[in-house]
Amino acid sequence: MGGVFTDKIIVQRLTPFRWMGISSTEEDHQIYDNARVFVTLCECIKKLKEFHKTANPPPFHPNQLQPCYFPYPSSFSENDTTFHFQYLKSLEDHPLCVTYLAEITSQDSTTDAGVKVVVKFVTRYGREVHEFLA
Repeated sequence: MGGVFTDKIIVQRLTPFRWMGISSTEEDHQIYDNARVFVTLCECIKKLKEFHKTANPPPFHPNQLQPCYFPYPSSFSENDTTFHFQYLKSLEDHPLCVTYLAEITSQDSTTDAGVKVVVKFVTRYGREVHEFLA
């Protein structure tokens, strides 16, 4: 499991729970599978440490919304135009909120800066439904 403290404590399962005990003599596949997970985790920890050596976090500004409280994506493309946006607030007062109010800050071509958009993160996407609701 992994945890992070923002304005609340968030803990999520990163992998399924894994059985580590040996309950029979024919569990080589399970031992090798667990070993692969541990090797992968070790490599990821090394990469994460390297990332944090060179990471340049944004400065902290008191009484302002901090980027660490919002998801990482901050742009989208439509009709070969890339729009960049800044999160303004969560639209729900719940730790599982996946919907945010954002504002367009810049665009590749004409100016739409200042336009408000809603950003929602989903696990499944249906283009036709999305276009109908839009």
